[in-house]
Amino acid sequence: MAAQDSHDHAGHDHSGGDHSGHDHGKGKAIDQGEDKKDDEEDDGEEVDATGLEDKDIELVMTQASVSRNKAVKALKENDNDIVNSIMALSI
Repeated sequence: MAAQDSHDHAGHDHSGGDHSGHDHGKGKAIDQGEDKKDDEEDDGEEVDATGLEDKDIELVMTQASVSRNKAVKALKENDNDIVNSIMALSI
C-alpha cells in the first residue's frame, strides 16, 4: 500500500477539465475532394471489365464499399489481385 500512497499526482490534471492541448477529433474534416472527382468519373460510361471475373468484381465492390467502375479500375491497376485491390481502395 505504501507504494500506491506515495504516487505523486503533481502535474497531472485528472479532473478532465482542461483539454486545450487536443481536440478529441473535433473539427477534423475528412478531405473528400479526390473522392468526389472519382465519383464523377463513375457516373458516366461503363468501364471495360474484359479479362475480369464478375465474382472478383463483386467481392471488391462489397469489401471496399465502392462502385463497380472503381472495383474494375482497382483490379486492373493491381493485375487482378483481389486483396491488393481492396487494400488500395480502403486507404
